[in-house]
Amino acid sequence: MRPYSMDLRERVAAAIDAGEGSQRQVAKRFRVSVSFVTRLVQRRRDAGTLAPKPHGGGPRPALGFPERVRLAVRIAARNPLGSRRADGSRLWWPRFAASEFPSLGRFSRGRAFSRQCLQW
Repeated sequence: MRPYSMDLRERVAAAIDAGEGSQRQVAKRFRVSVSFVTRLVQRRRDAGTLAPKPHGGGPRPALGFPERVRLAVRIAARNPLGSRRADGSRLWWPRFAASEFPSLGRFSRGRAFSRQCLQW
């Protein structure tokens, strides 16, 4: 989710400064949450700015680069590109992989593995 624009932040802060209502009323007027207004006022008081904090970066990937390469090689060795083998059977991929191990599901997205490859 993207941070609110600086324009909206400035208008909300100006409305609070002008005493145009309580934080709850200002939040309703600008269609933002009360907690956003509270945190905005608190951030201006503590940090002296209305700018949003930088993004935290999120969790680290469960599979590092060497593990991703090793997994891609193993999958490619068992699965030629395409969703079925020459005999018509489906390609191998553990049935539980995408649901039990989210990192494998994320790994397979955007790669040469079709959706059928992820199922039995």
